[in-house]
Amino acid sequence: MTSLNIDRIVAFTTNRVYAGEVGDDIAQIGSGGLSGRGVEAVTRFDPRDGKNKVWAVDGTGAIIVDVDGDEVETWASAVSNDGTGTLPQGCGLIANYRGSVYLARQPLNPSAWYKSRSLNPLDWGFANDPLATAPVAGAGFDGGEVGDAINALIPFSDDYLIFGCASSLYVLEGDPNFGGAVTIISPKTGILGARAFVFDEYGTLYFVGSSGLFKMPRGSFTPEPLSHGKIDELVGRLNPETLEIEMGYDEVDQVVHCFLRPADGTTVGEHVIYEVRADAFRTDKYPLVVGPTAVTTPSGSSDPEDRRVWLGGSDGYIRRFDSDTVNDDGSAGAEAMECVVRFPAIEAEGGVRQIMLNEL
Repeated sequence: MTSLNIDRIVAFTTNRVYAGEVGDDIAQIGSGGLSGRGVEAVTRFDPRDGKNKVWAVDGTGAIIVDVDGDEVETWASAVSNDGTGTLPQGCGLIANYRGSVYLARQPLNPSAWYKSRSLNPLDWGFANDPLATAPVAGAGFDGGEVGDAINALIPFSDDYLIFGCASSLYVLEGDPNFGGAVTIISPKTGILGARAFVFDEYGTLYFVGSSGLFKMPRGSFTPEPLSHGKIDELVGRLNPETLEIEMGYDEVDQVVHCFLRPADGTTVGEHVIYEVRADAFRTDKYPLVVGPTAVTTPSGSSDPEDRRVWLGGSDGYIRRFDSDTVNDDGSAGAEAMECVVRFPAIEAEGGVRQIMLNEL
């Protein structure tokens, strides 16, 4: 699921693409091309008509979605008919960085990455003139190579692209066509999935790594552990083979959501919430149909409630958090929500001593 703006949304299921206005029913606009699992998408312009479209990959296929025209086409065919070169096949990751589309994570070459020609995602003619904007293949790149399986592509401002790998972090600094270089920034900490990261409003990167939740402030390349010693039993030993990990950031409550959905589709997940202001963790659970199977955070609205985290459910509904709702399904006649607060026993320091709880 991806949001084009506050009024339009695109959703992917098995071999189908849906789109529509937020708040109304979404309708199928195309079929074929994607399996529907692990779809990664970006919004960028099409050089053929100058319109913004959705460009999506999932490791099995690659498509271009024209939401305004309700059309879906195969990306490789568009390159063959109207572009240059051949689209790299089987990529499961995509990102926008410095005016180019980057692809990565081929099944048989998981450390490979590719850059399209600047401002043209239909041009994959490697080494073609003009070389200043030419496509680049990461294998054999003079500026260094990624030495680990790539799990996530993360544009970290306009100057850095982070390769979140299985057990390490690499960064591409600058443009590969203008002296850019790939270097390792963490040989031990990796990222557990394509959607296991999120940014806050200050540009701070949060991600679920191989040993818990981490953050990297904008401009820093030192992962700071957040969950160590606090909630290690839940997020310190996650298995990405059995969990679908998604993250979202709620700027209203200033919380980081780590959605941990069991991949079997029958088990309710226990999700983790990190409260930034309090530096504290809590857990949450949703009904199985709520999932979430996909997460997005729209932008572009002046109403902060419209910029809450949105959840795509397996029942076909898209939901978001709402600070004002006091009933279980938002209707006036529904049962009022109950609130239960649990807190641990507090042990006084120094042995036998009386203490009073003044604030909770």
